[in-house]
Amino acid sequence: LTLPGNLRVTLSVPGRPIVPSQSFVIEARGEQDRIQLLSAQIHGVETPLSGDVAAFSDRGDDSFGARVNIPLCTTSRMNWQLRVLLRLDGQYLEWPLPFYTETAAAYASDKHRFP
Repeated sequence: LTLPGNLRVTLSVPGRPIVPSQSFVIEARGEQDRIQLLSAQIHGVETPLSGDVAAFSDRGDDSFGARVNIPLCTTSRMNWQLRVLLRLDGQYLEWPLPFYTETAAAYASDKHRFP
């Protein structure tokens, strides 16, 4: 994410695979003196499922971490949005990041239909 003043925030997920209903860590890097990462939360797009709000902890060295959770979903494919709340120079901003999950069976099925 590039913010005003050409500041950048990057997110990464060091542990994979991500499994629904099991927590995982999101790591973020940004210029600590101007950017404060506050929280992250995962929301279902088609259904009203949400994980708990996870606060980012300051790890020093312009690094932050938050432990989030994807709610358990019974559909084979689900669209989600990760919402990251941050503060830049006293202004609150929300960074929406869309992603999806799918079961192994759905992945195998799509792979056969779309070589």
